[in-house]
Amino acid sequence: MGVGPFIVFCVVAAFLGGASRADELALVLFRPIGIGLLGWVLWSYPLTQFRHGRAFCFAIIGLIVICTVQLIPLPPSIWTALPGRGEISAIDRLIFGVEIWRPITVSPRATWNTLFSLLSLLGGYLAFLALAKSNNNLALKSLLAISIISIMLSIVNLQFGHTIFPLYSLAGIGEGGLFSNSNHFGIFSAISILVAVILIKEDSLTKARQARWYAFLALVLLFLVGVVLSGSRLAFAASAFACMIAAMVFARNLDFSNATNSQSGLISRALGLTAHSRWPGRFLLFGFYFSIIGCIATFLYVATLQRELSIGSFEAPDLSEDIRFRIIPVLLKLATEQWATGFGFGSFGSIYPVYETDDIMINKYVNQAHNDGLQIVIEGGIAAGLVAIGLLIWLALRIVSLFRSGDVDRGLVAIGVVAVIGLGSVFDYVLRTPLMAFAIMCILTVLLSSKPSMRSEVCEEHCRKSGSNMNGVS
Repeated sequence: MGVGPFIVFCVVAAFLGGASRADELALVLFRPIGIGLLGWVLWSYPLTQFRHGRAFCFAIIGLIVICTVQLIPLPPSIWTALPGRGEISAIDRLIFGVEIWRPITVSPRATWNTLFSLLSLLGGYLAFLALAKSNNNLALKSLLAISIISIMLSIVNLQFGHTIFPLYSLAGIGEGGLFSNSNHFGIFSAISILVAVILIKEDSLTKARQARWYAFLALVLLFLVGVVLSGSRLAFAASAFACMIAAMVFARNLDFSNATNSQSGLISRALGLTAHSRWPGRFLLFGFYFSIIGCIATFLYVATLQRELSIGSFEAPDLSEDIRFRIIPVLLKLATEQWATGFGFGSFGSIYPVYETDDIMINKYVNQAHNDGLQIVIEGGIAAGLVAIGLLIWLALRIVSLFRSGDVDRGLVAIGVVAVIGLGSVFDYVLRTPLMAFAIMCILTVLLSSKPSMRSEVCEEHCRKSGSNMNGVS
């Protein structure tokens, strides 16, 4: 049930939803499709179908309400009392001779764009919720397919020496795949490692238990190739953490005590070990953890290298000179001034130059804060901050409940996804890309919701077979 709308949105998000800038042509095409899908899904499915995703729905609806309020014109007596509006009010008096009614947002066009983006994102998420729970793994496989296509596209770009998918203006020197930003491409590849390990663990990608080794290693290597192609230190750090979580989950489902059993016998034979080997299990265990630790250490080392010694887009001398760190005092000043109402969603690029100091001015414009936590307060005020905090508290409680119920593997993967996105949100703006936001909501909803019971699946299969037999008799 509901496969069609979900697949349609996946295709649209993959090829049109990889940018965060409001003026990208792809997003101009993406928004009306997503809003149209929102109306179609609400018309076609009962609201009870969406109840298992109500936390994310409430968060998106809360942000939509805040955007709408920010667009309502206010009388001059109220608007001029808001912080940071004095200069604009003086310009109004100079040009028009009177103070005029203005909304909370200082950039109404940008806030309208944000509102339409949220509506289209809600449409895609409801299309995902319209899926039957038994199709949750189909959703994860679809997201893996998007990541693989993105990596393959990057490889083809390198082969031809130019971008063959010119919908976006690439922000960075590294490859971007289906994204306009190489950082986002690398983060998406790192998250795909966690999606792959939970699918393999639950036998959704491979039915043969011995084939898990091959599938796991092949997919991890492919996604690490995506991280390397991105040339992003942020992606290197995220992938190291993702590999650590994936290794913990995979190791929990392996038995190294007997190297000739059904799970590890294939590996032991490949290494020349036999049932009479003295310590085959210990050898495999040591080799497994040594490989994982070596991979994690390598990626963390590259992530913390001085940029001129590294690769890809690491062109600055060291971290202390990164613009992300230099603008933090300005961000803190904006957040403390605008905690009540914010400047309006999408307006950061318009208001930042007013507060930018001479010592941090560069020859490129800063259109995002590169810190989602501070930017959501700067643009949305305390109301948006409370929405974000509420969602984080709900995520923490749901993850704790997974561990209490004994579903440790899903709990670990959920922690990994939240941590990787948290890392990306502290140093970048990954969740402002529709494709990334859609994928994260789908992944976390699958991980944090109860799995369909085996009994219900058997009953469903029995009813389907009974129905087909009855049709044959009639």
